[in-house]
Amino acid sequence: MKILTTALFMLVLGTTAYADGSTPQLATLDDGVRIICRNEPSSKLVAITVLVQAGSEQENLTDAGIGSMVADALLMGTTNQDSDAIAESIGDIGGNVKAIWEPDVTQIRALVLPNEVTDAIYLICDVLKNANFTDTSVENSRQDMLSRIQERSDDVFEATNDRLRESLYDGTPFALPQIGTSSTIKRLTSADLITYFRRYYRPDNITISVVGYIDPSAVVSTFAGNMSDFVRPRSHHTPPLVIPEPSNSSDPIIVKSYRRDVTAGLMMAGYLAPGVDSMDYPAMLVANALLGGMKTSLMFKNLREKKLYGYEVASTYTTQIGLSDITGYILYPVSAVGADGKTHVDQTPLVKAALLDQFRTMTQVLPTDEELERAKKFVIGSYLLAHERIEDRSYYLGYSELAMTQDGGWKFDDSYAQAINAVTESDVLHVSKKYFSGAPVISLLLPGDPNAGVVND
Repeated sequence: MKILTTALFMLVLGTTAYADGSTPQLATLDDGVRIICRNEPSSKLVAITVLVQAGSEQENLTDAGIGSMVADALLMGTTNQDSDAIAESIGDIGGNVKAIWEPDVTQIRALVLPNEVTDAIYLICDVLKNANFTDTSVENSRQDMLSRIQERSDDVFEATNDRLRESLYDGTPFALPQIGTSSTIKRLTSADLITYFRRYYRPDNITISVVGYIDPSAVVSTFAGNMSDFVRPRSHHTPPLVIPEPSNSSDPIIVKSYRRDVTAGLMMAGYLAPGVDSMDYPAMLVANALLGGMKTSLMFKNLREKKLYGYEVASTYTTQIGLSDITGYILYPVSAVGADGKTHVDQTPLVKAALLDQFRTMTQVLPTDEELERAKKFVIGSYLLAHERIEDRSYYLGYSELAMTQDGGWKFDDSYAQAINAVTESDVLHVSKKYFSGAPVISLLLPGDPNAGVVND
């Protein structure tokens, strides 16, 4: 507890607290791969994170889900090692190697002992250069993806959020289902995955972060040696993301769906928001905390404690480069007993008005000094807690280098607290007016006949 308290104190003062971490060292290989290393001498482990800019922006209606499918099959074999050999190699270095697809990046993560770093680097480089996506591995991945798509469809929260994103991000790749559709996944072939892999898994699209008990120069040298034959064309670039213009209307777009197996209503109200690469990002983090990100937020105090509307209320700020969203949600009883104690009242219109009123309040009222400081401490503390594990410290260091170009790349990870502490009441009001003044999208799941389908109001 003392260590955590000390670290939190350092964060509030404006310094990210890494136990004994040295200043990161950044190198760019001749082929364009960026490698950032931080030595933590007291660590007993080494975390390697590879970030590939391959996510939703690289997909379209005909291949939605291909990036996730590539990530799923990535560790199933290369031209040098079949699936059994890859599995054995992963086991030899501790078994902690995995690929993760996200809407804006794909990760390869490895957590190993210091004496296994060389073998881990060889394995990772072999996968990045030579993953071969055999028919067998692609079919195995297909079945896994179809199962995950069904699970996502069955999940009340995920399905409701997917319908919100479809309307909220209309006209952008982020509107596509995050892990694809059954029809696209069934259609994709080994040749499709290989084409995608060679197009986007190229050196100039890759950032690698290594944190732990390491010699940074030795790590860079080992990667350089293993990637000396990593040659891919740089000619293919994803077109710049077109940011939708804010709507002039204040009337929300409402998407309703019904399920017979739910007994409560789930309402989500979403607004487009700045991506992590925006100068508005720090102020928006604080605004989200004040809106619904913490237990003393507007939504929690007004919707749950005062009006007693919801079983669960909160807001989320999606981590994405280029374009993001802030979404407030509430799980609530659809029907309530009226004032006469006999009739039942449909609470949905009341909940909708109250939920939107929380966003409206953010655009009209400055937070108090006390509220602002509480929100800042919450945001900073949450970021600290997200760095407790070495694999997450590796991820945030690499992600900052990749995405936070306006704040000096990896330096944002170290100066995060300073950026948050610099946010003022006026900054919060400014970003709230800028992003919460247009028309939101409301995704609503209600108990009822599922044959009613999805209804757009």
